[in-house]
Amino acid sequence: MIRRYIAFILFVVSVCFASASFAQDSNEFYSKAKKFINKGKMDSANYYLGKALELSPNNLEMLEDLLYVQYLDRDFVKAVTLGKNLAERPDASVKTFQLVGMTYKEIAEFKEARKVYDKALLKFPSSGLLYNEYGDLFSQMSKPEEAIKMWEKGIEVDPGFNSNYYFATKYYYDNKNPVWAMLYGETFVNIESLSERTREIKELLSILYSQAAEPGFLKAKNNAFAQAIAGTITRELPKGSVNVQSLTLMRMNFINNWKENSSKYPFRLFEYHDQLIKEGLFDAYNQWLFASFDYDGYEKWKAANKDKQAAYEKFVGGRVYKVPAGQYYQTK
Repeated sequence: MIRRYIAFILFVVSVCFASASFAQDSNEFYSKAKKFINKGKMDSANYYLGKALELSPNNLEMLEDLLYVQYLDRDFVKAVTLGKNLAERPDASVKTFQLVGMTYKEIAEFKEARKVYDKALLKFPSSGLLYNEYGDLFSQMSKPEEAIKMWEKGIEVDPGFNSNYYFATKYYYDNKNPVWAMLYGETFVNIESLSERTREIKELLSILYSQAAEPGFLKAKNNAFAQAIAGTITRELPKGSVNVQSLTLMRMNFINNWKENSSKYPFRLFEYHDQLIKEGLFDAYNQWLFASFDYDGYEKWKAANKDKQAAYEKFVGGRVYKVPAGQYYQTK
């Protein structure tokens, strides 16, 4: 009896050790695969993913990365097959649907991509990323009006997600709707402040503000919030040349005048402006925002205002710019 008990215990222990070793080996293979993915070495990544999946065949994260590798390798036959299976899993994630949608878009299977996004948004109705991908699909289909609806919905349900602001800014810039291009553009560069896209949108903002004083430029189409902004800006437009200094003064006056609307239309961007003004850092912020007016001038300003620049960098470095829910005003 004792021998049987000891044998049973030894069997259980051996199974536990085998399971631990099994998982460890799987994770080691997967770790190597991830490193090769990051280095862009897809053949090696594919090899180690295969090894990992031999030991953990149903691991969703590993299968998602395998789908990503197949997508990058343009092995779309395998990618579509794998993607279909993953999308049917009850534990399919936002990333799963993103990758499957990307695969269909790459081979111009737009009808199938729409089915994927429709299904995904039923499961994840507050995913800004999925709305961004859906908007990109409509953009590829040359349906910009449908695309902006998706980017707008993404901003509404997931206001902290950056890319919907980026694409909405470009849409409104191209479609001569400067107020929304300004609002979304400046929101975007505060959420994503250190990328090439940031520089691109900051340049668009400089162009928009340089044109703001032109008669009839700041039009707002049937939107009370945007009309209130356009009216307030118009009262404060620079009378002379437009430069960083004149825009800083104009925007400071705008915030002081906007306070009469702040209870009706709370808006994170304007609250942030007010905070920067109180901290004495609004001029440093505008120098950064409108640097494309004069990059050399910006560098000279920083050299002449080292203490203020350091204070500004410390201020923004210690904060994450977050847009709260309930501040969506883009209604038709």
